[in-house]
Amino acid sequence: MQEVLRRSGAYVLALLLVLLTILGAYKLQAPPSSHLIIDQVTLETGETVSLPYSWVGPVKTTRVIEFEASFKSTDLGTDPQLYLPYFDQNVEIDLNGFRLLEDLPGVRWQSPLTSDFALYPLPAAWLVEGDNILRIMVTTGPTKFGSLAEIHLGKADDFSFAYHLRMFVLDGLRPIVLGVQLLLTMACVTLTLMLPRKQSYRCLSICLMCASIISFSYFSEYFPVLAPLIPWLMLMSVPAGFAFLGFALTLHHITLGRKTITIVTVLSFTPFVLAAYGSLTMSTLVLWISIPICLLSFVVATLILTLAFLKRPAVDLALLTSGAVITAIAICHDVLALLGYLPLGAYLALPTRIVVLIGCALFLILRMVRTTKASENAGIFLKAQLAAKEAELQAIFAEQLADAEAKATLAERSRIVSELHDGVASYMSTVIALADQKDGQIAEIQTVARYALAELRILIDALGPDVRDLHQALAVFRDCSVDPIERLEIGVNWSMKGLPEIEWMATDQILSVVRILQEALSNSVRHGKPTSIRIIGAVAGGGKEASLVIENAGGQRFEQTAAGFGYGMKTMAQRAEEIGGRIILEPLSTGAVFTLVLPISKDVSA
Repeated sequence: MQEVLRRSGAYVLALLLVLLTILGAYKLQAPPSSHLIIDQVTLETGETVSLPYSWVGPVKTTRVIEFEASFKSTDLGTDPQLYLPYFDQNVEIDLNGFRLLEDLPGVRWQSPLTSDFALYPLPAAWLVEGDNILRIMVTTGPTKFGSLAEIHLGKADDFSFAYHLRMFVLDGLRPIVLGVQLLLTMACVTLTLMLPRKQSYRCLSICLMCASIISFSYFSEYFPVLAPLIPWLMLMSVPAGFAFLGFALTLHHITLGRKTITIVTVLSFTPFVLAAYGSLTMSTLVLWISIPICLLSFVVATLILTLAFLKRPAVDLALLTSGAVITAIAICHDVLALLGYLPLGAYLALPTRIVVLIGCALFLILRMVRTTKASENAGIFLKAQLAAKEAELQAIFAEQLADAEAKATLAERSRIVSELHDGVASYMSTVIALADQKDGQIAEIQTVARYALAELRILIDALGPDVRDLHQALAVFRDCSVDPIERLEIGVNWSMKGLPEIEWMATDQILSVVRILQEALSNSVRHGKPTSIRIIGAVAGGGKEASLVIENAGGQRFEQTAAGFGYGMKTMAQRAEEIGGRIILEPLSTGAVFTLVLPISKDVSA
């Protein structure tokens, strides 16, 4: 039901706009009811004709038509006036041989679809008691169409309202129309720049720009030097009509291709080329090419807009379609009146244009409101979609985080198990094997057990919460691994005063350092059989690296085999590489020097 009411309201609105605008334009330009109307005049050839009268003059020349009429002054009363509702294009009036001067000037002729009008006082001293003779000379040019309306005679009060109203419609309304056109043109150009893919705004911008250029003929009244440019301005009606047709097609969801735009552009400027270099006269180009093409384009555009309106009877399309219908009717009426097929007296194109422009303005406003609402709804929808996606991603992230934590926990457990298996478990297996022997050697069992306990202490202390940096881990390593060596009567020189702080290491990396030093110390004792061992920490690599050195002396010289390093050295090298460091093993005459090089900062380690 609401849809039916909405459609019906749109139809009624469109129909009322068309009827009220056309009837209002006619009513505003209706001639006044005066005391005396002269509708029969005599030409200079002696032929009697009826007014209003129109004719076609010669091309490229001016032509003067002289009319003569008579009236009695007793029919006029006091303060008589002569009012011409319209004429084309210039007029001079003699009363009993005296030239009349306008009391209130009309407007200068500005285009083929306009006319002039005038109000003349009739001086009492020039009037006679019998027949008074009026001689009216009408000149045509620059176009060849001329016309003369009925002659109205009466008191000044009879014509004041009609004259001033016609003055407003044909003159005062022009700057208003031009201002509205310019504002709408700027608005459409702005929309075109903001939405370059919208062909509808682009076409409407071109149409309004061309209409504004045509309206500049208004300034010829104040600058007569511009009058010769009026026909050239009228040639802009061709691109105006094509642009409005393109606007209607885009609203009907028909996209204009590049070839079509190129062809239309060439056709739009063809009249200018013909006017400049062709043999056709300007009046022929304006009246028989430019205006008919513009009229045909507006009629076709109106039909297209009507179809779009019938398909979707929205308020914005109702306003726009009504404006197009009004424009088409007004242009058809004025052209047919100019050609003599309709009575002259009321030009509809100008007074109805303001209604059309208001319709275009409301159309743009409603379209922008609709676009804004659509953008707001799209924003709300996107926010909802974003919130849903964010919640989904948070759930996925939480799941992945939990999975990562579980994997990290499992990896840490596996690493601890591996450390216990490789260290403590191997020693305990040796203890069990020695204890199972019948002649178990208590001293060996005690030694292996001490190694196992030391291994366990290293592991526990390195993984414990109290170990926060490498220096603490090295202190644990000294207590568990270095001190027992001194019981073997091996001199130990321990110094970590020169070792810089290495803050980037995690617990597992610290444990890897301890493991490397533990393996290196064990190799020094087992294979080097030293009398002294020096363990020091220092700065190396120009201040960017730290070195941990284990040097054994007083024993056997280190000799590298042809096969290279053994399994233990390869394991230490792999551990050092994992934490961004490297190992160096150099022989001495009575031993060897083992160096573990570590980066001080994390950037260097990367």
